[in-house]
Amino acid sequence: MNTSGSGKGSAFRWSIGAKLTIAFLILALVPMSVTAYYNLTQGQREVAQVAEENLLVLSQSVASEVNQLLVENLRTSATLAGDPLVVQYLTSSGEARRTLEPLIYQTLQNFAETHPDFPNPGILNADGIAMAVWNVPPEVVGTDYSDRDYYVAVKQAAPFISDIIVGRVTSQDGVFLAYPVFTEEGEVVGMSNMKLDVENNVRKTIDNIAVGAEGIAYLVDQDGVVIAHPNRELLYHSLGELLPEAAEVIASSKRFGIGEDGQPRIPESLGMDDLASELMAARRGGSYRYYSPLDRRYHIVGYTPLEAHSWTVVVDLPEDQFLAPLQRLETFAWISVGVVGVAALVISVLLARGITRPITRLASAAVAVENDRPFDPADIADITSGRDETAHLGRVFSAMVLALRRRVGELRTVYEIGQDITAALEVDETLQAVLDRVYDVIVYDAAEITLFDQQEDALIVTAWSGKNGFDDTRGASYRIGEGFTGLIGQEKRGLLVPDIQAQMDQRAVAEQIGEEVPVRSLLGVPLLIQDRLVGTLELVHSRVGAFDENDQRLLETIAPQAAIAIEKAQQVRERERQLQNQIERLRIEIDHTKRERQVQAITETDYFQELARQAAELRKRAGRE
Repeated sequence: MNTSGSGKGSAFRWSIGAKLTIAFLILALVPMSVTAYYNLTQGQREVAQVAEENLLVLSQSVASEVNQLLVENLRTSATLAGDPLVVQYLTSSGEARRTLEPLIYQTLQNFAETHPDFPNPGILNADGIAMAVWNVPPEVVGTDYSDRDYYVAVKQAAPFISDIIVGRVTSQDGVFLAYPVFTEEGEVVGMSNMKLDVENNVRKTIDNIAVGAEGIAYLVDQDGVVIAHPNRELLYHSLGELLPEAAEVIASSKRFGIGEDGQPRIPESLGMDDLASELMAARRGGSYRYYSPLDRRYHIVGYTPLEAHSWTVVVDLPEDQFLAPLQRLETFAWISVGVVGVAALVISVLLARGITRPITRLASAAVAVENDRPFDPADIADITSGRDETAHLGRVFSAMVLALRRRVGELRTVYEIGQDITAALEVDETLQAVLDRVYDVIVYDAAEITLFDQQEDALIVTAWSGKNGFDDTRGASYRIGEGFTGLIGQEKRGLLVPDIQAQMDQRAVAEQIGEEVPVRSLLGVPLLIQDRLVGTLELVHSRVGAFDENDQRLLETIAPQAAIAIEKAQQVRERERQLQNQIERLRIEIDHTKRERQVQAITETDYFQELARQAAELRKRAGRE
């Protein structure tokens, strides 16, 4: 039943012209697109790598500058701590300290005037009590600062640079620098304490860094909180979510001041968790690519941790800033690909049309052959007359059609042969029918059919046909693996020997097949049912090369039918033999039953019963006597 016009069979099918057009377009565009894509992506990687290296170098330079700034200011604070008057003031008490107090304030004033970045210099005693502070409300003096980080550090005789802290009293943010005050004996009797003006120092340094139109630098602390940024609205925001322990420390230290609700201010996240994780885990400088939710773009950063503090300098540049030239080149490249695509489309359509026209002609000729209409190679002479591949295809098509019709004739012959050889039921008749029908299609001088004897492991010649001068080989046997016949039975495949004399190493077991005419060609095939060997069929001829591959193919087509016919004939003969045995056994049983019934009829008569009674009495009297 033909269903090609409905259901799934009716699905759209691409024509060969469309396929060729698409193939040409792919061949034209894919290499160019891949090359353009590779060059662009490779260029982007190289430019990004250079940008990362430059940003890293710049971050190292800025980090060095900030380091130097902190170290120099720490040294400045050391000059106040080393003033002999400060040491004398912190080691005195009572009236002596009150006498020195105007001198101390004059010293602090002089220090503030000569160092404008420290507007409120002061000194604390060894207990963390503010002893003198310049330019602050009077109540600040006497305040206990022993809970501050800088007091704990300086108590251990170590200089200290604090994080940026929003002052609890002044509400001004700054960096506290503390330096221990030593006596001549090396005892810590207090510390100088001053807050560095962040805006005019650290943040000014950061603000001066510019990379292109949008590149900036900023500073983050050890918790990922932004402490210096050109955009002041982002100050005291964390790059990512704060760790719970970091939030707890910030809340307890009130480092970023008090909010309007009276609670310690906790930095809000900017949503850059991946960048925050990278910076907090870094132990040395590097570069990183991240997505910024602030402007919804990818950025490249170079970062370097400070040596003098637990801060990190970050130099940030939007990725599209340094990729802009490549993006313009990318636009131009894809426009070029489009132009080439249009040109390739026109060319491919013309080429496809030139290729498909002869193919369409061949298809029409194939349809004619399919409908059993006459075909003449001259019908496509305009196609086959050329020298290109299409012309060769046309010539191959013509040869194929002629070969196909020849094969159809062979198959028709094979079918008729099959009808003939399967019509016979006797084994001998079947074998002879096979040999006769084979001769109708393949001329031979002699032929034999062997049947496989499994017990003897040999092939027994059961049927023979041949011309005068050739020996009748019926009754002969061939061991499996010996000679041509044994080789066919062993390997279970056909054998074509154009010249027997050239292959004497495999000559047949029978030394002399024909007395008057020499045997030169042999063609043999196994008779198989599935993979089971039934026998063999061999043809011989006195002429060299009498058989060819077409004969072998035809004989191999006939062989399975012959094997089945022989098998059926053997089964019929076996069933007839079994039936005869059953009839013979039934006849014997009938004769035996008949005799039993005759004996029973005699013994059941009154006369026979009377004789039996008299015989019994005679035996009884004989016993008494």
